[in-house]
Amino acid sequence: MISQGRVALADFEAVYVGADGVERQLPWAWMPEVVDELERPVRSFPSYRGSVKLTV
Repeated sequence: MISQGRVALADFEAVYVGADGVERQLPWAWMPEVVDELERPVRSFPSYRGSVKLTV
């Protein structure tokens, strides 16, 4: 819900694909509670000496 230029956490979802290939969605506000229960990352980002950092 957008009110006076503010956005509520209820407006966001987290979407991820599990190791089984199934896409899952959950409310963003739940992330702190369930982050430890999520599966391990399927994709890794190895780093090597002299490589570029992957930052956002």
